[in-house]
Amino acid sequence: YFNQSQEYKNALFVFNKEIEATDLLDTIAGKVSLYPEIEKVCIAVNKFCIHSNSVNDSVDSDYDTALLSLISSTLPGFKLVEHIYDSELKGDKFNFASPYTQMYFERWKQ
Repeated sequence: YFNQSQEYKNALFVFNKEIEATDLLDTIAGKVSLYPEIEKVCIAVNKFCIHSNSVNDSVDSDYDTALLSLISSTLPGFKLVEHIYDSELKGDKFNFASPYTQMYFERWKQ
């Protein structure tokens, strides 16, 4: 939830419903670009809910690495601080309170 009349320093995105990959990326990039004062971004993703309507052969074959690369590319001016995931997760341990794929970014300070 974003209130247009308020300034935000931090943004939290939680994706736990089926979403197309392009929509996920557009949502993140769109909201962050609307609030240039945002300094930190946390993204929590249930990676089993993301699908794509297209095939991209240049995407890394490791799903977690590919997801991190795609999301990182939508946040220019931000650096990755931490990436938390369980590479052994096979879809039976997702916990909404602590998703297994989490990414923390901070805006580059110049």
